[in-house]
Amino acid sequence: MLEIYHKVKPHVTAWSVSLPQCEHGQEVLVGGKLLQVMDLSPLVEEEGVYLTLDDGLGTISIVMPSSAYEHFQHQLSFQKGDLLLARGRVFVLNTTPPPSKKKKNNRKEPKPHPEKTIHVFSWELLPIPEEALSEASE
Repeated sequence: MLEIYHKVKPHVTAWSVSLPQCEHGQEVLVGGKLLQVMDLSPLVEEEGVYLTLDDGLGTISIVMPSSAYEHFQHQLSFQKGDLLLARGRVFVLNTTPPPSKKKKNNRKEPKPHPEKTIHVFSWELLPIPEEALSEASE
């Protein structure tokens, strides 16, 4: 895992562990090993592709339009296991459930811990430069 970290380190502006501290809408460049690609088109009205990258410290969820994904897939010919960079904006979705409106026995219910889902909405995929890959493996 640290091997991935060292290969992407010189190129990225944010990591899986630092995304929660990023501002909603902040532009970032993230990178890692491509673990998963899932076409969201059958699940939602908007056409999109969901990618999961492993940056050596954790995983990063990338969402991008299907047309952009197809363009970069054709241009870069990447596959699962390849190292990629993704440029995009941080999207923070608050998934904390709303408080219950029912009061039971006049007891206060504990407040739920804030939960956030963080994605990077990407418009560009880039290869990691070959020299970075060879230097990191030496």
